[in-house]
Formats: sequence, C-alpha cells, structure tokens
Amino acid sequence: MEDKTILEALKLAAHKEQDARKFYLESAERVKDACGREMFLSLADEEQHHLTMVQRTYESLIGGGGWVEFAEAAAVAEFEPLKARENLKREVGEATSEADALLLAIQLENDSYDLYVQQAERVSDPAGKQMYRYLAQAERRHFDILMLNYEHMITTGGFLGLTARKCE
Repeated sequence: MEDKTILEALKLAAHKEQDARKFYLESAERVKDACGREMFLSLADEEQHHLTMVQRTYESLIGGGGWVEFAEAAAVAEFEPLKARENLKREVGEATSEADALLLAIQLENDSYDLYVQQAERVSDPAGKQMYRYLAQAERRHFDILMLNYEHMITTGGFLGLTARKCE
C-alpha cells in the first residue's frame, strides 16, 4: 500500500473535483445566459473526467497495484462516484450573482491547481507526477476561461463562453 499522505492527497483531490463539479452544475442551473450555462456544464463534465482519473489511481494504490499509467487513468470509463460532500462551503444560492459565481469558481480552480502542483513535486513515481501535472494544467486552463469570462462580465455584463471568441 502507498504512503498514507499520498492516499490522503488523492482523497482531497477527489473531494475538490466533486465540489467543483457540483458547483458548476448548480451554477449552470442558475445562470440565464446560454453561453454561461454551456461553459459551466462543460467545466462540470471535465471535473467528472478528473474525478474518474483520481478515483482510478486511488483504487489502484489501495489495492496494491501502484500508480496507474496516465493513458489508462485518463481513459473514460463508467464508475460509481463518491458521495458528494454535504458541507460544500461555496454553494450557489439565490443571492449569488453570476459575477460572484465566476469569482467562486476561480477560487475553486486556483485551490485545485495549488494542490496538484504541490503533489506533483512530492510524488516520486513518474505516472503520479504526470497525472498531477496534467490535472494542474487542466485546472489552470479552467482558471483562465473563468477569468476571461469574469473580465468580460464586469465590462459588458455577459458571459464570453468557453473561448475568447464571441459566444452565439
């Protein structure tokens, strides 16, 4: 079995991915803007993919199988998601504005990025390093998309969408 701190970091990563996915789904339900809804739904799908990757790795490590090679961990497969935490601190409520939802999402992504960069430095296994580096890069991309949308929202009042081009 792997070091307990490595397993704890993977459990924390799984919770962060779950929390982000839940947040994005809640945000997608609340926003009126079609571009914003599409962006949040797409981010929720990506977080689900990340969660699958982390869960596969965790299950392999506790089963004594070692780190899962990146290509295998990244492959999409059906799985039973962990039960979502009931104490999500950053819930989207009736009073949460679209701009506030973007700021909360930016913080979620930044927190996950920091965790993945830290773990990539701590893990000695090459497959573990590759997984954490991939996740860090994905969270940074999410951060960038969200920041572009936040900047667009505060200057124009609307969402930009998933890319820097105008959303239809």
